[in-house]
Amino acid sequence: MAGAYIELELVFGDVFTEARAAYFETQYKLAKGRHLPIGGIPEVGVTDEDWVDVPGVIHVALAEDTTAQVHAMGFIEADGGAPTATGSLRLWDITGAAVVTSSEITFTDDAPTLQTTPNLDLVAGSQYKLQVKISDSAEKAVVYGGSLVTQ
Repeated sequence: MAGAYIELELVFGDVFTEARAAYFETQYKLAKGRHLPIGGIPEVGVTDEDWVDVPGVIHVALAEDTTAQVHAMGFIEADGGAPTATGSLRLWDITGAAVVTSSEITFTDDAPTLQTTPNLDLVAGSQYKLQVKISDSAEKAVVYGGSLVTQ
């Protein structure tokens, strides 16, 4: 039927409300098998040769020890040619003021590619954030859609 639609009543609103509540809860509690967003914006590249927070960084705090991987899309953007620089990303423990062991990975992809760390041991009570740098400031490291994927 052209022009016909199905009225959803409050179903969408109810699902949305429950999803938002669950999302915020996982930022502070162990959420096995969940993707906890940690930031990154696809339109913004980083030219810093020293570690900086990814654009749109989100701090994640965990209430229990857990194992997780960092998953983020990353690539190198070069003006007028193939990229030659190397991008790096890592997970930073804000509370402990140290890089999370084994979290630093490098990439040289010239198209968006999923970058994945090995399993990382994360500590209860700590806050974490995603950081990025590039080896040559003439090019840009683009990292976006970062998540902590809990085990």
